[in-house]
Amino acid sequence: MGGNELTQRLANKLIKPLILFGIEQPWSGQIESTQAWLHTKLIRVLNVSGSIESSIPASTQ
Repeated sequence: MGGNELTQRLANKLIKPLILFGIEQPWSGQIESTQAWLHTKLIRVLNVSGSIESSIPASTQ
């Protein structure tokens, strides 16, 4: 089980808000939607998880 899957399972189990997006998606829409989500959910503590850089070939270029 990877970090993303574990984070998703724990968030669901603990009834915590969760937002997922991928590095392969355009950033332009993700920034605004993430800001709106943070504001709507009144997020005070944010846990960020993701794949290790070496598992995403384009991220090292």
